[in-house]
Amino acid sequence: MTGTDDTAEPLADGMNLSLRLRRDFTVTDAARLLTAARRTYRDLNPDAGSDTADTMVTGAADALYVVLEHAGLIGDATDDRLATYRDDGLDPGGWRAEVVTGDPWPLAPGPLSNCVIPVDDLFALPPDRNSRTAPAPPLITAPDTRWAGRGAAIARHLRTALGPLALRVDHIGSTAVPAMAAKPVYDIQVSVTDLDTAADAFDGPLTDLGFVRLPYLHDHVPAGHPDEPHRWAKRFWHLRGPDITEPVNLHCRTAGSPNERLALLFRDWLRAHPEAVPAYAAFKQSLAAAVSHDPDRYTDVKDPVVDLVAVVAEQWATTSGWTVR
Repeated sequence: MTGTDDTAEPLADGMNLSLRLRRDFTVTDAARLLTAARRTYRDLNPDAGSDTADTMVTGAADALYVVLEHAGLIGDATDDRLATYRDDGLDPGGWRAEVVTGDPWPLAPGPLSNCVIPVDDLFALPPDRNSRTAPAPPLITAPDTRWAGRGAAIARHLRTALGPLALRVDHIGSTAVPAMAAKPVYDIQVSVTDLDTAADAFDGPLTDLGFVRLPYLHDHVPAGHPDEPHRWAKRFWHLRGPDITEPVNLHCRTAGSPNERLALLFRDWLRAHPEAVPAYAAFKQSLAAAVSHDPDRYTDVKDPVVDLVAVVAEQWATTSGWTVR
């Protein structure tokens, strides 16, 4: 692993550790972290004794790296997966796993803060102080009449690649709604009988196509909905990269589940009510402009609005006889 010259700095309460995987951590108990990291090092290296662990894990970068490797967030397996993201010769052990101590401008304050900024390059270093004042790339773009056709083509291609475990493959989301302003990303839903079986089977063909699986295991449960969260489980892959002209989010959901149904109902209600499209598009554009520095915040604010639309859509489903077909 690489780091700056100060990564041998001793651990101290209150120090900020910036891991260039877009997540910041604040040390709340340096002694406890160091002890845990050394114990974890021995778990990862069964032949190593306490003396070896004490020698190998001495500073901030060592401790953070070992803890996250044990959690599966970095390390050999993750390096292999993430290395497929780019083709520009980056070493899998390069600076994208860099730990910076005392970053004068952390990506975000507070413990365990998500820090993704709205750029497609997952491994880009944070912009410097001057470039942070520049306008962020827009999240929402004007509608494109080609989206429907391309989304359908992507769905057909994935249906062929994934085989019979994919019971149905649908183009969903805003790019599937005519005249809807949207993030220029195709959302595809794959319905399956069993999520774990499907995920294990899909990893190979999706990796061959350039997709990467991300640890998103469930959807937002609408406010006031009586379901347990496990009923809204999912598996998620995305297709991104400097050479990808058509980014894709692939949502794998259980056939007959409430989240599979909601994705289709929301799309079909908007298709059936074109008069609602401009208002929903304007809301998304305004929200994107307001939180352009924080894509996670965009989703957090949008979810309750989707919940409101879902209430109206459910009423429409009842009166119109809509079902998942």
